[in-house]
Amino acid sequence: MRIYRALFISAVLLCFFVSSASAYILRRDIHRSVKADSSLFRLNNRVGSVSLEGYCGDSIEITARFKVRAPSKSKAREIFKKIIFDLSNKDGEVSIKTDLPKVRQTGLFSFTREVRTTILIDYNILLPSGTNVKINTLNGDITAKNLEAPFLLKTGVGEIDIKNSAGETGRAEISRGRIRCELLSPGWNGSLFLWVGSGEISLFLAEDVNAVLRAQSDKGRVELDIDDRIRPETEEFDRAEIVFGDGEGEISLDNIRGKIIVESTK
Repeated sequence: MRIYRALFISAVLLCFFVSSASAYILRRDIHRSVKADSSLFRLNNRVGSVSLEGYCGDSIEITARFKVRAPSKSKAREIFKKIIFDLSNKDGEVSIKTDLPKVRQTGLFSFTREVRTTILIDYNILLPSGTNVKINTLNGDITAKNLEAPFLLKTGVGEIDIKNSAGETGRAEISRGRIRCELLSPGWNGSLFLWVGSGEISLFLAEDVNAVLRAQSDKGRVELDIDDRIRPETEEFDRAEIVFGDGEGEISLDNIRGKIIVESTK
């Protein structure tokens, strides 16, 4: 008898938690196009990925993909209507700011039938490659491709992937996650700074880069896979210094807790 009672109670609890896990997901896309008469693009995001790509055009093309997860369709629509999407273009700067409504964050063990409510925004952005860029997100990945002007990329948790960058000054920071950067522009002699609190930095660069590279990991290691003809000035377990070409530029890799990998084309 006790066995049947236990099975009955287990079945009831299972039905309760399964029903509480169901949710409605609302998806909406917002498209904007802005004439690129500005020199700076700025975006602040809370949760979601950001994809940037430079091109030979004269406008900034923005797609914001909203995803609202709520207990019901009506609740999701109600939340979406309260989201403020502000696109500004003035004083030489295009910026995006979003004001998100406060939502009730309930989980599986909150003993309520209401599911966890979340708001996520992913951005796909196409912009002139010579536009300065500043991106800041709390939780999400950032992908940047074909940027030719100074950039600042920051995320709290996620990954940052930088490809084909030829900017004079670039900086990427992540509290927890991974930065992967390809620096393949011939004769590059700019300034690049990559910082990770906990995770990994991976840098792949052309052997004809013209810069001094300094890498250090406080609680990790530095791994080098470079051309045999290039002799590091310093090579230790947790730090390294390498001069490429005349050393006009500067590359700084700083990892608090994790690994740094440097590879060069052979």
